[in-house]
Amino acid sequence: MISDELSVAERSKGQAGYRVHDATGSKKRRYLWLGVPGVLVLICIALLAAAYFKWPEPQISADGQALAHLELSRFAGSPTEMSAYTASQGVVSLQLRQGSLWPVSELSAGEQVNIKVTVKRSGLISWLVGSTRTVELSLTTPVATPDSGMIEVPAGQNVSIPFSTPVARASVQGATAISTTSPTSNITLSDVAGSPNSSGRVQLTVAARNWETLQTPVTVSWFEKQNYVQVACSPAIGSSISPSQQLTLTFSKPVADVVGTNYSNLVTSVLGSWQKVDEYTLAFQPSGMGFSLGGTASVTLPQTVGVGKKTQTNTLQWSVKRGSTLRLEQLLAQLGYLPLGWQSSGEPVAMTMQAQVNAATSPPNGQFSWTYSNTPQELKSLWQEGESNEILRGAIMDFENTHGLQADASAGEKVWAALIADVLAGKDSSRAYSYVYVHKSVPEQVYLWSAGSVIFTSLCNTGIAAAPTATGTFAVFSHLISGTMHGTNPDGTKYSDPGVRYISYFNGGDALHAFSRASYGYPQSLGCVEMPLSSAAEVWPYTPIGTLVTIEW
Repeated sequence: MISDELSVAERSKGQAGYRVHDATGSKKRRYLWLGVPGVLVLICIALLAAAYFKWPEPQISADGQALAHLELSRFAGSPTEMSAYTASQGVVSLQLRQGSLWPVSELSAGEQVNIKVTVKRSGLISWLVGSTRTVELSLTTPVATPDSGMIEVPAGQNVSIPFSTPVARASVQGATAISTTSPTSNITLSDVAGSPNSSGRVQLTVAARNWETLQTPVTVSWFEKQNYVQVACSPAIGSSISPSQQLTLTFSKPVADVVGTNYSNLVTSVLGSWQKVDEYTLAFQPSGMGFSLGGTASVTLPQTVGVGKKTQTNTLQWSVKRGSTLRLEQLLAQLGYLPLGWQSSGEPVAMTMQAQVNAATSPPNGQFSWTYSNTPQELKSLWQEGESNEILRGAIMDFENTHGLQADASAGEKVWAALIADVLAGKDSSRAYSYVYVHKSVPEQVYLWSAGSVIFTSLCNTGIAAAPTATGTFAVFSHLISGTMHGTNPDGTKYSDPGVRYISYFNGGDALHAFSRASYGYPQSLGCVEMPLSSAAEVWPYTPIGTLVTIEW
């Protein structure tokens, strides 16, 4: 058999020193014995690679309460450095509490924060995957804003203000907030239910997280739900306001729906400017001297609105504060219309229209002093600081006459406007302060006091017993170079004396004037103070409207 022969031959050759190899078997044995170390190495490399690429890493993510959450598995390591960075504060330290990262100092709302945490590994693992691992996270701190600046509330219910983000802390001005122990999406105001004005306005300062500073205040208004447009005003309608007071009107519907986009259809009692504060609110700022002192401020709307629970109108009105008597005295003293000066005890009122108008209703502190050391006691006794008095009345009349105004001793809008204009322009009175006093004791005499001295004295005549000259102090209200004097004699007959010279009326029909008599120094007139022509000519230039005349014994 061939196969048998071959086998014998092979065996024979083998015996004769030949070696015959089985190529296939030899190759398998080589890989079997030489490949085991290599396979083990490959396995180790694979395991190391898996450890390197798949080893548990620290994870950092946003947190619902804390600044961030740090996730560390069992073999991830332990944190050694934790910090945050903000543009406003720079580096901020962090604390790790139960897996949450909390800032040590307060952060601002809506601020970009970059967080960095470094984790340290130990042992063989640190040699394999590195001794430290740093993870970072950028986020923006949350901002809580009201869902709307306007809320309509069913009658009798508390006002509940919804927020876009839960609020952790809140400060409320204008009402009391019901406190909560955990973040809330609604702030309820507990003391405004059934408000008698059916509307309200509060300013809220909130923080979305306990570790945030309180945000910029926001204003929320509410109205009791009605089927018509309502308005709430600040200051309240009907209240007393200052001339420069800004008026704020908040509507229950958007401004554009109530007055449109052209505010020229809003009629005001003075010139000024309108500004849209928000979707529901307009503000009016009067210009110049603002609303008239002691007058009425008004705004007329293009449509009727509800004010409170019952009133519906298109005209809103406020009363304007009157100018202070004290400030009136201060200004007249500064301008030289009083026999006194005035000096502020603090910072002087700024030389601006706004500051001067504000001071008209809120006068600064200061001190009055008599301008002349030898001011007559009769004049001094008339002075009452901060109260109406004859010296003030005469000064107002003098000022009015100087400025071409009706000399009625009433400090109205025109008087205040002229006073403030003179103060700002530094325009003082051009004449010295003068005063006349008449002694009725015989011999009767008239004394002219001016700029601190008695500059002229003359005999005079006062009224007879049937028509006496009234005692007291009076302000000159009419100043004529000449005129016809009419009156009634004690017997009832009428008289008319034309061509009377140098007349200064001070009390009804009583006047200082020239009148020719054979003698002077005792009662002869029908109530007037008569002087010789030459004497009256000396006195008359010093007795314009507003000059005080005292008649005494």
